[in-house]
Amino acid sequence: MKLVFITEARFVQLTNGGVYSLESSFGMSLYERYLKHFNEVIIIARLKIGSEKEVIESNLISDERVRILGVPYYVGFKQFISKYFKLKIAISNNLKEIAIYNSVVICRIPGRIGSISISELRKLNIPFGVEVVGDPYDLFAKGVINHPLRIPIRYFATSSLKKLVREAPAALYVTKETLQTRYPCRNFTIGVSDVVIPATYFADEAKTLPDNKVIKLISVGSLDQMYKSPDVVLKALEILKKREVECSLSWIGDGKYFNQVKQIAIDLGIEGEVHFLGKLPAGESVRNKLCKSDIFLLISRTEGLPRAMIEAMACGLPCIGTPVGGIPELIGEEFLIEVDDPVSLANKILYLISNPQIAHQQAIKNLILSHDYEERKLEVKRKQFYDYLKQLVLK
Repeated sequence: MKLVFITEARFVQLTNGGVYSLESSFGMSLYERYLKHFNEVIIIARLKIGSEKEVIESNLISDERVRILGVPYYVGFKQFISKYFKLKIAISNNLKEIAIYNSVVICRIPGRIGSISISELRKLNIPFGVEVVGDPYDLFAKGVINHPLRIPIRYFATSSLKKLVREAPAALYVTKETLQTRYPCRNFTIGVSDVVIPATYFADEAKTLPDNKVIKLISVGSLDQMYKSPDVVLKALEILKKREVECSLSWIGDGKYFNQVKQIAIDLGIEGEVHFLGKLPAGESVRNKLCKSDIFLLISRTEGLPRAMIEAMACGLPCIGTPVGGIPELIGEEFLIEVDDPVSLANKILYLISNPQIAHQQAIKNLILSHDYEERKLEVKRKQFYDYLKQLVLK
């Protein structure tokens, strides 16, 4: 049986025919997971013609059993509005094309493409499942996005997602309970993380903070938006420097705000303590940086279930986060700070440095918990979801 996978991810096709995901999390490792249960994966997503400068080689969609049905490419709300009708027509035509096959359909939501697709699927009377991977309530919270219509957009987006999930034939959530509570489904539901950690990824032991050495902080996050609060992290680092606490920061990720964030570091006088590493290939490259660090920071303004934090936990790192999305499911309240609070972040970092035994104990707990995200454990639950969707198709 085939799988039709509808996603907000973006893809680039080169002149030689090769197709690449622009995000490492939508590379081949994701589709290999689905190919264990389906003969072919058909992706409905944004696709454009591009150049080699835009892509990372490891993001190549390299299996002939995975193909893209492209829809008009856009970035941002203005481009979405300008291409709305073309998008709707393209999605409808693609769904009509696959409707003749006995295919399982999964829509990743929230997302504009997913929402349009669900409307068209209902018209065509095609059963589908949803994967709930994010929360617009947090995404449009105060301080996350500055927009004059933020409040009504937040209300509409949250209400729309509640309705989509509530009426979906089946829902898979990437959290254990956070998204389930806010967006319940009246039909089949299951909680399965979309973060999968290979068995070879886990550290042999938890991190112990070094004595009398510069503490190496690390954070991972795209700079296409300011969702991961690089500004807050940099301000916290400035506070620590003024307190004569020796720390350095490595930031993995790039995007349109990259130069702006570098300028913030310069303006704060901490450019010598910050290392902007840009985008790194997923997997061993990121793991190497994590393993050489001491404390992981994920000071998100909005979040689903954060892959980066689970990977840091699997490397045996103590972690500090914010109480958004699935972060509270991963680390205890003692290690959370409020959003947009650089003073609290600086204090929490200093607390861990001053209490290395507490940091070590948290690192041990993190390493143990990260094993819940091993492929073999998640595969059992994931199969239940796919089997249920296959039964819907065959009815």
